[in-house]
Amino acid sequence: MFQGWSLLLLEMWILMILAGMVGLVSGWIIWGRRTAPLTDPDAAADPAQRQITDLTARLERGKTDLARKDARIRTLEADLDGLRGKLAFTADAEPVLEPSIQAPAAPTTPRAPERLDAPNGGQPDDLHLIVGLDEDLARACHSLGIYYFDQIARWDDAAISWIDQELDLTETSRKWVTQAQVLAKGRRTD
Repeated sequence: MFQGWSLLLLEMWILMILAGMVGLVSGWIIWGRRTAPLTDPDAAADPAQRQITDLTARLERGKTDLARKDARIRTLEADLDGLRGKLAFTADAEPVLEPSIQAPAAPTTPRAPERLDAPNGGQPDDLHLIVGLDEDLARACHSLGIYYFDQIARWDDAAISWIDQELDLTETSRKWVTQAQVLAKGRRTD
């Protein structure tokens, strides 16, 4: 009666080991790829640390999304160029109109604008008349050698990039140029 039991027990042990391995692999696939939570209880309780961690994660996701978007744009541009090329060799083709939306210009290399060691005659222009340029930013501009509206009015893209980088701004100074052009002529920007 007990003659075939050893084979049956061996088969049961092999199946249990195989089921355990399948369970381990499944668990690793489902839960093993997660990032580890903070192990330091003080760091987890600190709201500033949580905010830094959250912002860092959001920044990394944004960089990844930006890279994907750039790759997709390059692919679409290549497809569009290929279709334009095919259309160019088609006898019955109608002229292809260029899209009115232009690709953004390549980022310019930041370059310092014209700067002065000190204001001419000792009296600088009242830079905080420019909307968005408060007293603190006016002092920061003075420390960079920017004292007059006509200096700001002559900024090009490279100078704007440099100022934005130096003052840690995000394209705010681009609006200053048009206002400074008006103020340099003696008119108000109200």
